[in-house]
Amino acid sequence: FDPFGFVGIGSVQQLTINASGNTVLKSAFGSNPNTVQRVSNSVQYLLPKNNLGFDGNVQYSFKEGGLASNDQHRAYGARLGYRWDKLYVSGATMRTNDSNITNGSFKDNELGAIYDASVVKVYAAARKYEYLDASQTMTLLAAEAPFGPHEVKAMWMRAKGGGTIGAANLDSNRADQFSLGYVYNFSKNTRLFATYATVRNKGGSRFAVLGALATTANGQSSSGFDAGMNKSF
Repeated sequence: FDPFGFVGIGSVQQLTINASGNTVLKSAFGSNPNTVQRVSNSVQYLLPKNNLGFDGNVQYSFKEGGLASNDQHRAYGARLGYRWDKLYVSGATMRTNDSNITNGSFKDNELGAIYDASVVKVYAAARKYEYLDASQTMTLLAAEAPFGPHEVKAMWMRAKGGGTIGAANLDSNRADQFSLGYVYNFSKNTRLFATYATVRNKGGSRFAVLGALATTANGQSSSGFDAGMNKSF
């Protein structure tokens, strides 16, 4: 449900996998790899193609030694989606345990929808992390408009903290991300892109755009711009 494809300075990565500061991700995983973005050493079952409109999967990751530093996590989850004409909705859930997560499980739940009106594609999604007494809720609204060889993308996303980590209260922590992107398709395999993004932190939040020289201090803002070319073979 990310029009930027989970890649680059405009994507949802900045607020979903950024573990800087006093966040749920930092509390559960430290600075080690986690299962929010990808899962190693796993097996999954994918629903076969059908005429009912459903798709989905179940997945399990074997933890082996369970060392987070070695990317060894026990993780299990499932996803179910449904397509009806121009509307697509999907929900997913994942639980993670490893050597850093000593109490309970790290919980990751998401619900999203896409409506494709041909001239514009509209995205909406919500995701929530929970670990011990802390949570982080992300909400997203986005649009993508193709016309000829051009594509224009815009996205707003908010990360809102809740609960406590130790003595720190996260209720006032909030970050808003605004992203604007343009793509020009020279051909089926070659495209130019340019993106601008800014992250505005409130309270104790300190998210930064990808590639920033240093993580911003609490409550400061972070902005960036990227441009390049994709060539697929």
